[in-house]
Amino acid sequence: MQEINETPVFTLSFNLLKDIHLLRRKFPKTEKYTLGGQLEQTALDLLLNIIQAGRAKKQEKIIPLESAIKKK
Repeated sequence: MQEINETPVFTLSFNLLKDIHLLRRKFPKTEKYTLGGQLEQTALDLLLNIIQAGRAKKQEKIIPLESAIKKK
């Protein structure tokens, strides 16, 4: 069985988080901690929900995935 960190969705989400983290450094000071922080936190929440779904039992996977979709 494939580990969650070897799946394409995990890899893409992790790379997105890394990219946002690097881009946040280039934001203007006024946006770095507001908009940049929100973007980074949202990407982190998405990654954590993917990890949680990957570790959940088959019938419990839908809960963290729905949570990731409903985030605004």
